[in-house]
Amino acid sequence: MNRSTKHLFTLILITSVVAACASQDPVNSRLDSSGLTVVALDEVIVLARSAPQLSTAARDYIYLGPVEINRMGELQHFVWVGMASTVDRTLAGQPLPKAASLALLVDGIPMELPLTSWETELDTPPYQSKVPVSESFAARASLDQINRIAMATSVEVHIITETGASARYEKWQGEWPDWSAFSAQGSAAEDSDTFARK
Repeated sequence: MNRSTKHLFTLILITSVVAACASQDPVNSRLDSSGLTVVALDEVIVLARSAPQLSTAARDYIYLGPVEINRMGELQHFVWVGMASTVDRTLAGQPLPKAASLALLVDGIPMELPLTSWETELDTPPYQSKVPVSESFAARASLDQINRIAMATSVEVHIITETGASARYEKWQGEWPDWSAFSAQGSAAEDSDTFARK
């Protein structure tokens, strides 16, 4: 193998590695038709809870994912919460309890995030779900809170209902450490915005 062939081989190898690393970035940004820029992750965290009194196999689900909305340089951060269920409550006459807040135990330290209805100008939700979402909520969260969740060795998730009842959900799919890429991107965006204002 001559020198020019070796250089070409090396260049191809480096290009392939860089492309592979870029394709593994879990953060995506899109310009919504409303004119807002939306940053979210490729994958949502899925959590599930069985309802043995109503069904032997069906479950209630929640979908959690960090979201950044950029309104002409004004950044807002949320945890998007999608409520879903495969439990048929019509026969029992028991509707899915109304969620009021997202309560987390992050390495044993409580973090409560009040929920508000997800009402934005966005044309589509920030995340997709396999089970149709019946209700969407926004939990305002700082990048520091999102990063604490991402770096935690244990995260316990509860939904607190309007009556004060607590329902614990177990992780079904997704990885909390992926959220660190989101918080890192968000911190870089905030630093860039601060620098631009000076």
